[in-house]
Amino acid sequence: MQTEKTADAAPGHAANGKREQGAERKFKQLVHDLTVLLRHSTDVETVMLYWINKEREYFVLETKTTRCRHTMFQDRVAFSDLYLNDYKNIKEPVQLEVGNHVNGDKLTHYFNEVPVRYLNLLPFNNNGETIALTVMESKNGSFGSGQEEAMAVYMNALGNLLQTYLELNDLADNQNQWIDYELKLKNMYERLDGISLMDRTVNEMQDLVGKGGVSLLCRGMNDWHNVLSSRTGINLPPIGLKVEENTIAWDALSRGEPVHSIHFNANPKRISPREPMSRGASLAIPILVEDRRQAVILINAENPLVFSEATKHKMINLSRIASLRLAALLKSEDMGADFMVNEYSAFKPELLEKTIDSELHRCATFPDAKIWLGFITIANLSALRTKLRLEELKSMQKYLISGLNPQKSGINGYLAGHSDYVYAFIMQSDGEEPVSTWLNHIQHEFKEPVTLGENRVRIEFISGFTALTASMKNSYQALREAKASLAAAMKQ
Repeated sequence: MQTEKTADAAPGHAANGKREQGAERKFKQLVHDLTVLLRHSTDVETVMLYWINKEREYFVLETKTTRCRHTMFQDRVAFSDLYLNDYKNIKEPVQLEVGNHVNGDKLTHYFNEVPVRYLNLLPFNNNGETIALTVMESKNGSFGSGQEEAMAVYMNALGNLLQTYLELNDLADNQNQWIDYELKLKNMYERLDGISLMDRTVNEMQDLVGKGGVSLLCRGMNDWHNVLSSRTGINLPPIGLKVEENTIAWDALSRGEPVHSIHFNANPKRISPREPMSRGASLAIPILVEDRRQAVILINAENPLVFSEATKHKMINLSRIASLRLAALLKSEDMGADFMVNEYSAFKPELLEKTIDSELHRCATFPDAKIWLGFITIANLSALRTKLRLEELKSMQKYLISGLNPQKSGINGYLAGHSDYVYAFIMQSDGEEPVSTWLNHIQHEFKEPVTLGENRVRIEFISGFTALTASMKNSYQALREAKASLAAAMKQ
């Protein structure tokens, strides 16, 4: 269904893209024409216009015009490699003399010899910051009144041209962003099940964040956990990480309303003190159904300015639509229950599939992330079934979900139901073998018999697992490999 939506939207986006490209080409051509007029009207040898990229620390050549032969100009030059570095913050025109202020060897765009003696630098200032330098290279150091007037007219025309271009771009951006937002709203009204709806919400919001990430937090295994990440997000909390007190997500759950906070010195935390470094700002929005907290959407942006009032309104509105859609999907008797988990408080297998697909998508971009997928079951199940009543077996499954929680062994992950007495697990860890750590913890926790009703029974486990890799096409293939690993362990 998503593919169809993308296809429907493609012609409009393509048309917008062509218009933007056309406007940019015309802008560049006008800037070039201005520099040509400046060179001819002032009778200089060469004119160049450089943009100053202070974030990446290099000069970007916008255009050049010269009457000299044997020249070659670099498109991008690092600050440290160009003599203009000492003049990138000037506010008034400056004249330099070759051999006195600048070594001729620094003019590397000339090959055989340097045919100019004077360099005139014209700064272009915007909001008090020098963002561009026009370099005029000439044999003569003095200009007549007509030439000085041409220089002044050039700078005024360049300023007006740039300002008009920026204003038109802003208008186009404002128009396009609301068109895109309408498409997002339309996508939210597709016929989806509850888990697919949450997955859609997370990834639609990612488009509004830019450099950042979106996570879905849900209740299961008797706690709140991060269970799903956006497919293109960065700096996300690990899968399975438990929500702790005094965090942004906890505040949103407690209040039942959105909480926005800027991170200073990596505080406040989004979910837990054990999460990656918190940067920028975060917005946590609870998903409420009949006043019950069913989920939390956690959005983080490295640039705090992303969370303008308009963007926050979009995000909160998308969450509100998700809440209404979820309420329509849940039966009245289910509204008081957690819709992401089964009767034993393990997360549903459909959620696990979405998590796997999302993490497989991220594997190609973030190959260092270590995600483990597997299955665990009871090795002595036949003996337990003959000894325990049906009620005791159900009680045992609830007990197992709590006892097998990866968080208890310090591993980020969660359990999902698969079939009776067989549970899937997904874990994320910086260590090479978090599953071994978890299994050792389980062996220690269940070394003594467990009391179930009137019986004390010993529970033994067997498991098989695999690591998610970029070579896996989808969750079906990943789960199939994990099942094969369990089957091999059971044969042994």
